[in-house]
Amino acid sequence: MIMNPSYAYALKGVLDGKHLAKNLLPRPDSYENTIIIGDFRVSVFPLTPRPLKNALSTRSRLQQIGSFEVESLSKDTTKEILTKYKTVAIVGLSRDPSKESHRVAEYLKSQGFRIVPVNPTSDEILGEKSYKSLVDIPLEIQRTLDIVDIFRPAADVPRIVEEVVKLKERFDRPYVVWMQLGIINEQAATTARAAGLTVVMNRCMMVEHKKLFPDH
Repeated sequence: MIMNPSYAYALKGVLDGKHLAKNLLPRPDSYENTIIIGDFRVSVFPLTPRPLKNALSTRSRLQQIGSFEVESLSKDTTKEILTKYKTVAIVGLSRDPSKESHRVAEYLKSQGFRIVPVNPTSDEILGEKSYKSLVDIPLEIQRTLDIVDIFRPAADVPRIVEEVVKLKERFDRPYVVWMQLGIINEQAATTARAAGLTVVMNRCMMVEHKKLFPDH
């Protein structure tokens, strides 16, 4: 990527409860760019170019620029989701144990969640049969899904949400679309909410569960 000194991105987020700030990221040349921060893959969206001196002018500007801003969700709502709903389809679950999606799925399974892997390149992950897409999951499992946890680039989320909405219309579930840490797509979120789904963006299910249930 070529750095253009005239423009910058402000990126703000929270990883494991710790504040993280990344400033002066170059403006992407495409409609979506992905950067790596530690173990996390973060989607950065292009915005209208602005002079560097204005990039961090106000908090409202930061909120507009920060596609990494944490989605507001009450502790009670998070606890209800993680306590009440136990069957999770994980879209983008990797076979690689070093990947965050694998670690999160493994943790959720150890905490009593039923995981349903969705990965078109794998037949089985963590001892569970993997499916090519949500609509390829057998009907008897589709009607039991509570949460769809997404580990895919933000640009892929609208297509995934379209499949979730189809399931919702057919079975009145799942109930929650959960986009993992670093993943935000407002267009997809609007579509999901209009279909009656609860939307969580830019949060990690494992991190949130550990916060709420530290002794588990």
